[in-house]
Order: sequence, then C-alpha cells, then structure tokens
Amino acid sequence: MSLYLGRFFVCSSRARMGFSRSIVKHVQYSTLKSRQSLTITLLERKNSIQGISGLRNVKRALPCLSEVRLVALHSTIPQEEENTPTIADKAGVRWKPVPELTLAKLPQIYKELSKAKLAALVALTTMCGYAVAPEAVNLTTMFWTTIGTTLCISSANSFNQWVEIPYDAQMSRTRNRTLVRHAASPLHAFAFGSVTGISGVSMLAFGVSPLVAALGAINIGLYAAVYTPLKRISIANTWVGAVVGGIPPMMGWAACTNGLEPGAWLLGFILYAWQFPHFNSLSWNLRADYSKAGFRMMAVTDPALNARVSLRYSLALLPLSCIAPMLDVTTWWFAADSFLVNAYLLHGAWRFWRHSDEQSARKLFFGSLVHLPLILALLMVHKKSKKEEQKKLPYADLKDAQIIRRELS
Repeated sequence: MSLYLGRFFVCSSRARMGFSRSIVKHVQYSTLKSRQSLTITLLERKNSIQGISGLRNVKRALPCLSEVRLVALHSTIPQEEENTPTIADKAGVRWKPVPELTLAKLPQIYKELSKAKLAALVALTTMCGYAVAPEAVNLTTMFWTTIGTTLCISSANSFNQWVEIPYDAQMSRTRNRTLVRHAASPLHAFAFGSVTGISGVSMLAFGVSPLVAALGAINIGLYAAVYTPLKRISIANTWVGAVVGGIPPMMGWAACTNGLEPGAWLLGFILYAWQFPHFNSLSWNLRADYSKAGFRMMAVTDPALNARVSLRYSLALLPLSCIAPMLDVTTWWFAADSFLVNAYLLHGAWRFWRHSDEQSARKLFFGSLVHLPLILALLMVHKKSKKEEQKKLPYADLKDAQIIRRELS
C-alpha cells in the first residue's frame, strides 16, 4: 500500500523559535510507522528533500517537523466520483469502497478489457489485407472477417490483463486498468475473454473460412499463452509480439482468396517489421515501469540492442516495399511513394539509435503511428487492377477468359 504524504512543513534551525514555515515539500513513501521514523527517513532521502538548509543533524531536526498530513492513499484505487463516501480506520488512513458493478458500466468495462484502440488498429490492418488481395471484394465476407478478428483480439487483450493483474498494479501506466482498480472481477474478465474468443473463432470458421479461423485461434494463443508470460522471462517476447501483429493482415488476405499466397506473407512481414520501431520506442520511455514490474524488455535489459533493432527493421521496410510490385500486389508507384514514408521512419529510427533519449524515442513512436496508416493507404491506392493482370495473359488464355465470361453473363 502506498501513502501519499501530501504536505509537510520544515522550519530552519534559525527560525525555529519563531516557528516560521519556510519550506513545503511533497513526498511519496511506502509505510508510515511513527512520526520520528518518518522524519528520519525523509531527511535521509536526499532525492525527496532538496534545498533544506540548516538540517544537518537528524536528531536536532526532529522538532522542525511541524505538520504531516495524509491526503490520499492506496495507489491502486483511483479517484472516483466526488460523492463517493470515504472511510477512515484507526490509523487515519482513508479509502474508498469499490463501486458496485451495474449494467450501465459494462460497456465501458468491456471497452477497457478489449483495449478498444488497439483492437481498432488490428481490425484496420485486417481490412487492408482483405482490400489488397487480388480477388473481388465481398462486403459480407469482409464484415464477418472484421468483426471476428476484433473479437479475437478483444479476447487476447482480456486474457493478457487477467494474467498481469499484480504486475499492472505496479506500473503507473497500467495501475488504473479495470482489473487493478477492481471495477470487475478476474472471473468476469476471464469469462469475457472466453466468450469473445469462442465467438470470434466460430464467426470466422462459419462466416469466412476455416483457415482464417485457425489463424485467429493461433493469434489468441500466441498473445495470451506465449507472449504474455514470456515478457517476464526473455526479451524474445518482442519478436513473438511482432508475429502476433503480422498475422491480422494475412487473415484479411486469406478471407478474400482462401489461401496464403506470397502477397499475404509480404503484408505479414511489413507489419512484423513495423512492430519493432513502434514498440521499442514506446518501451524506452516506459522502461522504469517495466523494470519495476519485472518485465524483461530490450529497453530494460539492453538499451543499445533496443535502438539497433529499431533501426534494423526500419531499414528492412525499404526492400519489403519494393517486393510488393515484384509480386504483382501493387504497381511500381507504390515503391516510389512508400520510399518517402519509409525514409521518414528510418530517419527517426536513426536519430533514436544515435541519441537514445526520451525526445528521439517519442518522435519515433509518433512517427510510427503516422507511418502505418500511410503505408496501408498506399497499398490500397496502388493495388494492381485486374485489367493490368489480364494484359499480361497470353492471347489464347485471354480469349478463353472472355468467352467464359460471356457465357456466364
């Protein structure tokens, strides 16, 4: 339990008789045993108290502590509505009861369990894979593919939070998540993950194809059963997470063609390579939190490798974009236009490799957020049309295709 010592006043030794409050400091400390031990601890922690003159002797400084007031407490319980009643125990610690779970709160809870923004990004890559595939677009199949994939990623995210409850509580970025603040029970989250996972895989199996359903089930297993526990074991978790991010566009392609042609693998590799500059730059500014929770990320265990890997895979996006027209997925205009977008990301990764500071990491992270939608949009804009493919067919094959089309019509 973490107590926030909101305000305490220290008077200098010269002004002790006049009881002047000269300095106000804010400190966070883990336990509160006694007034004397608290004072000694505060005075010994130079990082917490800076600029206090006249406090060289701890015992002489004890009378200088004039007020200690507790303002808030349990770090894992967020501030709810102002009208929520507070309860104080014998030690003067104030806490707020867990709000009752109602039907009106369920949509927001499920939105947080599924990580709606991340699920929307994954659904976008799936739709792009479907749109880039060479076959004709079927809106019904595309709809079931998008909904089924969204349910699968919602299931994986829910299981991820269910496993990491004690670790999320230790990080400032995640300590306000649904399960950490007890807005929903772990059993509720597990049930939500199970229902969405079964529904998503079933929807893909019966509404799209068994191949897409298998890919969706594999992605849930990789994310929840491999990537999540591996985060506390090895830095290899980043490569597993990149595989998870590369599968959704392949699912979209397979939903359209019912196969995994070279174009599907190309889309998967593009998303796989993009994951590293995106996540490595994000984890750099969160490495203190990851270290506190015991997560073995590259930014924590090997910062130099973290920057090199970001640069390496940003560079790999250049040849990958040139392979797309070679496989007749796009025209050569895609290679020209994507070069500018990839060069922008590569420049950010190079700066991150050279400096490896918070500013360069932040610029690379936001640059990756701009890079992905642009690459996906260019893939769809420069998709090779069927007319261009038919021009490459031999005359006899083209004539036969025209006869068959005339008979069918």
